[in-house]
Amino acid sequence: PASAARTRGRRVGALLGALLAGGLLLGGWLSQQRTPGLDPSPAAERDPLDQPFRLLNDEGLDPAELLARARERLATDPLDLAARVAEAAALQGLDDYDAAAALAESVLEERPEHLGALQVLAGCSYRLGRHPQATAACERALGVDPRSEFALVYLSLLASARGEPAAGVDFAERALAAHAQSGGAYGARGVARMNLGQVADALADFDASLKTGEVQDIRFNHACALMHLGREAEAIEDLERVQGPLRDSVEWRATRIQCLLELDPQQAEREARALVAERSERPDATYLLADALRRQGEPEAKSWFQRVIELDSASQWGRAAARKLSGAR
Repeated sequence: PASAARTRGRRVGALLGALLAGGLLLGGWLSQQRTPGLDPSPAAERDPLDQPFRLLNDEGLDPAELLARARERLATDPLDLAARVAEAAALQGLDDYDAAAALAESVLEERPEHLGALQVLAGCSYRLGRHPQATAACERALGVDPRSEFALVYLSLLASARGEPAAGVDFAERALAAHAQSGGAYGARGVARMNLGQVADALADFDASLKTGEVQDIRFNHACALMHLGREAEAIEDLERVQGPLRDSVEWRATRIQCLLELDPQQAEREARALVAERSERPDATYLLADALRRQGEPEAKSWFQRVIELDSASQWGRAAARKLSGAR
């Protein structure tokens, strides 16, 4: 029944916020968004490396291959601007964010308004948690192009990350006004709406984003929204579609366990024990194990809830554990 789904959604939702930094995961797809360099000439438009994000996204070029092409060009001409930006974009795609950011900054020393370099700098700074630098790069990009898709989308995510989801919605809607089919903007608005508690609307945004292309972060967020709505079986199916490093993350595993708490507490216990064995310092993993045991009526649950409080009594997990120990729902 819908009422039961809402009740489960509230209960599970109490766990979700503490699990995911800034609300939800987003960022992988941002490195794939297309952004031209500054006022490319017809000759530059013909340069196969002048649009590295298009190569990575639309043409599905592997970042390692892009890196090889860029470095082959740079071996001939170390000052080749397009090749330098392509090298930075490739390193970003390979998750070498520090190196990519350094290369982007070197380009920006010569071309302060180069949008491709600003996009790399914004993306890498965001991934590294350097939010002031990411914000500054986005604001510089908007000074060059007030419709800049990547700048508006990152600013939306940054607003959500600092606890201002209403501003996150505003930035995402500015991006959608300029780029009606922007999967990134739909995804960012979904994150903001999740943080506002507008879960059904967030799910619709994630659906719209996925229609523009399959992106692992968005698929994961889609699963989280389903879980929030009490649709745990569907969320598990979504989680199974996630591939790559995200599938091995604590976030993915803990979200799956949260779904299993409703579907199969014994399996939730098994997976939670495995997670705690690997990450015994995490109060979220410990809480999930305690709750799995509680749902099975196991006395051992009490000691695990106490362990959560020992790990971090001030956290959302610690407070939830204290409520469980006091008998509060």
